[in-house]
Amino acid sequence: WVLLPLRRLRRQTQQAWEEVEVLLTRRYDSAAILCDALKHQDILPAPILNDLEEARLIAMLGKSPGERSAAERHLSKAVTRTLSFAGALSIAASFHLDQELLSLPAKISFAGDYYNSCATRYNRAIARSRWVQGFGHKPLEIFSLNLEVPKVYGSLWI
Repeated sequence: WVLLPLRRLRRQTQQAWEEVEVLLTRRYDSAAILCDALKHQDILPAPILNDLEEARLIAMLGKSPGERSAAERHLSKAVTRTLSFAGALSIAASFHLDQELLSLPAKISFAGDYYNSCATRYNRAIARSRWVQGFGHKPLEIFSLNLEVPKVYGSLWI
């Protein structure tokens, strides 16, 4: 009678995390397209592009919510720094990435909040019944995300 609700909570939390991962994958794909487009235009210094590529790869390698949180903050800063250069915004717009890169942080944040809510309920349920940890129920990590959302003033990203 205790394990069935825990399984439901765990499944709900796993589904919430899968939603977060789908959005993160969209963000990685958008960052890769932007990076490739900017490489071909040759308008940015190589260290800026390398930082964007490195941040994207590190974020993709993260497995747990905690690892992903730290990597996402770094990726967010790299995207903002990249788009702050003159000409980068127009290239992003030509690939329809400007709106994608602007809207994804908010979507990821909402999905992450839902995951955190589910994980917190699951963790509290486990804490109330310590004996269930012997049945494979372990506390889950929280996805703490404070993404840097770029602000757009005309054609200037800040």
